[in-house]
Amino acid sequence: MKVKYLVVASMAAITLFTPLAASGAPVSRVVDLPSGSLGLYQGYLPLLSCASAHNCAVGGVELNAKDVQTAFVATERHGTWQRAVVLTPPNGFQASQGVTLTSLQCTTVTECSATGQYGTPAGQFAFTVSEVNGVWQGGSRLKLPTNAAVTSQFASPHAEWCASPGYCVTVGTYVDLAGATQGFVAFQTRGAWGAAHEIALPTNANLDPHLSLTQLSCRTTGDCVAVGSYTSSDSSTQGLVLPEVRGHWLRGRALSLPGNASAFSGASASELTCGPTTCTIVGTYLTYGGSLEPMVSQGWGTAWGRAQTLTLPSNAARNPQTLFYGFSTGVSCDASNTCALGGQYLDTNGHYQGFLAVGTRGRWGRTTELILPSGAQQAGHNGGVVSLSCVSSICHAGAAYIDAHGLYQAFLVTRTSSGWHPGTTVPLPRGAASVGVDGGLYSIECSSAATCVASGSYLASTTRYEGFVVTLP
Repeated sequence: MKVKYLVVASMAAITLFTPLAASGAPVSRVVDLPSGSLGLYQGYLPLLSCASAHNCAVGGVELNAKDVQTAFVATERHGTWQRAVVLTPPNGFQASQGVTLTSLQCTTVTECSATGQYGTPAGQFAFTVSEVNGVWQGGSRLKLPTNAAVTSQFASPHAEWCASPGYCVTVGTYVDLAGATQGFVAFQTRGAWGAAHEIALPTNANLDPHLSLTQLSCRTTGDCVAVGSYTSSDSSTQGLVLPEVRGHWLRGRALSLPGNASAFSGASASELTCGPTTCTIVGTYLTYGGSLEPMVSQGWGTAWGRAQTLTLPSNAARNPQTLFYGFSTGVSCDASNTCALGGQYLDTNGHYQGFLAVGTRGRWGRTTELILPSGAQQAGHNGGVVSLSCVSSICHAGAAYIDAHGLYQAFLVTRTSSGWHPGTTVPLPRGAASVGVDGGLYSIECSSAATCVASGSYLASTTRYEGFVVTLP
């Protein structure tokens, strides 16, 4: 993994649910990249969105026949996956500087929205692109706030949420006239994107806040939260919460950290999910002893309590170097506010392992080490838990580990009311031996306990990465 949903209607359904390991191996198939493609760029296929069962889309970045980065989307219609299409960037695009896709949201079978970044002689700029009636339109440059730099720009949207076709919101970062990295928010109404507006940061933000935005989630239109990190006036990195309440984006606030946090905490909010009544933020911080630990905070709007430390497994190193991958599905909560999260830590033997944790109504217990198959060496520096999905107290988690031959493999584990069950190694398409250092499962989304899809990338040859989707039985 490059650093950088399940529905069960009743208790009877829960009783009948069979963990993946006992219900047969998942089925994998190749994502057909655009004609002439040289493969995925650095295994980058992080985006997955499903409008309904068997109607999904995946998005990422591939290398075209000229070895240039291009953004693409592949679509599943009524259970049939179609060849990926290249997304067209706005006029002024300089091919040699490439294109990156950063978000993908599908609200109906034929209506999706995506955002990304493209290069021009004046720098990197944000763009938006929409699928209308099943056809992807040409990309449009997102107009940045009035104080944006005209040259040496490095603007990028980071996350998006759509209420319905043509009604979306995106957040991102840009460089202002003084050369500082600031944040923006932009809205799409009736299919048209308006100019972006600068986000107000906490009053203690540095002149250059070095803003980083990682996630955006909304309960409904006008009630959203964005998270990330910023640099304060004392040059320390702080976790950031940016709330939108009743249609108004309020000034951002620093995430209140656990009591053992260092004054220079290096804190960051990496993952976010919002349910009907609350949101859950997952991130990391440095203790006063210099240990990088995991934390979780729950709240909404302006009401956020102090984050609490998650207790890692007993074999965690003194400094576990905790990592959350930040691909938007590292934490998931169901309607009853039962949540699960996952990441990576360093153990006392110097090995990287995956971990999982479950919280119920804000109460989190000790984390659980990801149990690997017999013969596995460790989760690995590019392994551990990456993506999760939970509904009705049943969760799936996508992970990676290093097998007995030193090769990275994709891994799926399931949690039911009786706990986490033994996992399943994902069979790769065309007999491939490994997902590689940059590959693995990035996202999982399920429309029911029996209808799920996961997406990611694998190593098809020595240097070529291909995309794949996994149907969960």
